[in-house]
Amino acid sequence: MSVVRRTADILLWVGAALGAVSLVLAGLALLLDIKPLVFRSGSMGPEMPPGTIALAQTVAAQDVAVGDVVSVVAEGTRITHRVVGMDSSAVGTELILRGDANPVADPEPYAVQDVDRVVATVPSALAVASSTPARVAVVGLALGAALVLLWPRQRGEQRRTAVTAGLALAVGLTGASLSPALPTSARWSDTGALTTGSFAAYTVPTPQATTCSISGNAITGYTATIRWPATTTPYAFTYTATLRATGQSLNVTTPSTGMRQVQVTSGLLSSLFGQTVSVDIRTQLPGTNWLSPQRRTRGVQVGLGGITLTCGADSTSSA
Repeated sequence: MSVVRRTADILLWVGAALGAVSLVLAGLALLLDIKPLVFRSGSMGPEMPPGTIALAQTVAAQDVAVGDVVSVVAEGTRITHRVVGMDSSAVGTELILRGDANPVADPEPYAVQDVDRVVATVPSALAVASSTPARVAVVGLALGAALVLLWPRQRGEQRRTAVTAGLALAVGLTGASLSPALPTSARWSDTGALTTGSFAAYTVPTPQATTCSISGNAITGYTATIRWPATTTPYAFTYTATLRATGQSLNVTTPSTGMRQVQVTSGLLSSLFGQTVSVDIRTQLPGTNWLSPQRRTRGVQVGLGGITLTCGADSTSSA
């Protein structure tokens, strides 16, 4: 057998082998709802180093147990870690995950209804078969198989060559048509030491005491105006105001320098006849979503069919 023919046979078998790997993964995906995942980072090492293929099956989150390795999608990134804790929440099951190579769990729990649970892994040496370059190579080898069929051979070799080339062509093209394995990343939780500078805790201050006045008449309606001094040091704080009974946000305005106010009309409160409505005010640090841990509350009494208003007490409480 010439070197050319021997090389052609080797290429045919290699093409068939690569195609067979893809075909096996495809069969699992179709029959068992299995999807392949390729690890791109080392947080699940040493058991699952980068390049490892994980075969995952979608299951309900409540069917997962502590110790299972699961894959979830968080903020557009697929994370595959081990379950170290779980709890129920209003939006589903909350899973606490940690990579085997990470010293601590992921920063936040994952609220999910279903997850992809890893049922088996394939050594990293075989992960190459699911990569895009490998799939391109399979296509090339498969097409080359058709050419080998036309290569002149002795009569005794023609049947074996035809079977091998057909296998490479059929399986290779099948494998090339499959979707590649999904990439999965890690969420590292390594700690670091601060060697320079310092940190200091900061608490957003509670709004200062409010005043309340009523204006208007029975014809045009009454308005309760709640005012308080604005705190400007060490930051020029902003404020939020909410009608606790309905959760409606109120517009905070600046009536004069150093003052803030919010107004509540009798029409807005007409459906709350006979109630003392709480207007909750909190300080907000500019440029952040940090709010004061305590709120300033001013009550407004609604009376006479929801038309009249009376100022209530000023108080503070935890938000």
